[in-house]
This record gives sequence, structure tokens and C-alpha cells, in this order.
Amino acid sequence: MASERTNYHLVGNAGIAIGIALVLLAILILFTNMRMNVSRDWLGNATGVSYEFPNMPYSVGIAVVGTVFCAFGSAFRMKAKPQIQPQPPPSFSKTPSFCRYCGTQNTPDAVYCSKCGEKLTS
Repeated sequence: MASERTNYHLVGNAGIAIGIALVLLAILILFTNMRMNVSRDWLGNATGVSYEFPNMPYSVGIAVVGTVFCAFGSAFRMKAKPQIQPQPPPSFSKTPSFCRYCGTQNTPDAVYCSKCGEKLTS
């Protein structure tokens, strides 16, 4: 059982590492071929700036794949954590109590005899 948790932990770490690397690669690809266009008026003064990202579809795709890797990696890490099993309540096997005065059998949790009313002792 412990080796299975270790395997899930290792696979989870690898998935998260690959996912982070892919997201960083997507950011690098996005800004590698970024083009800045400066619009100018007839006197040559800059009036506005626009940016083009020709690699955006590729970088978005790679970022999505990286996010999926991170999600699966964290799911594997969660699977690696030991699961807490609910413990059944302790079972008390009480024996029925008998009245010392009249001999009647009473329930285990009875305080007084159901026939004569005397206090039961444990």
C-alpha cells in the first residue's frame, strides 16, 4: 500500500512539473514573435500602439495542455494521501443484569428493576 502511494506521489509530481513547464513554454512562445505596430499621423508623431501575437493559437493550446497536466498531477497527489477510514463505534457486549432481590432479567443499561423497582448494582 505504501509503494502504491509513493507511485501516485511520483506520477503527481511529474505531472505538475510537466504542466508548469508547458505553461512557461506557452508564455515564451506567445511573446517570441510579438509585433508592435506604432500608428503615426502625417507629421510623424506616434498616435497609438497595437500589438500582434501571431503565435497565440499555439501558445493557448500548449497552455491548455499544461493546465491539464497540472490538474491530473494534483489529482494523483491527492490519491497519494492516505485515506482516513472511519472507525466503527466500539461495541460493548454488556450482559443483561439480574435483580438481586427478585431475580428478574433486566436490560444491560437498566438502573432499576423492571419488576420490583429496586436499584440494580453493577
